[in-house]
Amino acid sequence: MGLITRIKIEGNGTVENAKKISTSFKEALTSVSSITLDLQALQKIDVSFLQLLVSLDKECSRQKISLCVDSKGIPERIIKAVSQLGLSHCSEIRMLFHLT
Repeated sequence: MGLITRIKIEGNGTVENAKKISTSFKEALTSVSSITLDLQALQKIDVSFLQLLVSLDKECSRQKISLCVDSKGIPERIIKAVSQLGLSHCSEIRMLFHLT
């Protein structure tokens, strides 16, 4: 059994921070069996952040790594932004963000 890791994303999940977020994701994939994303301190997001999440989800599936978003830590402003960006229909986003 591999390492279980928690990634806390703070500030803005926007294109300006995409490289930093992507690097965190890539580093986490090296030797883990499970990743939990803590989005409680996330202030705002854009499409690039959601694209990174979908990419991480696909890579985790490929490597048989469990990925989840801590459902207690998803701010309402982030759920609202997902809808405003028109991506609340995306199955990967719906699953990760526990949308019904």
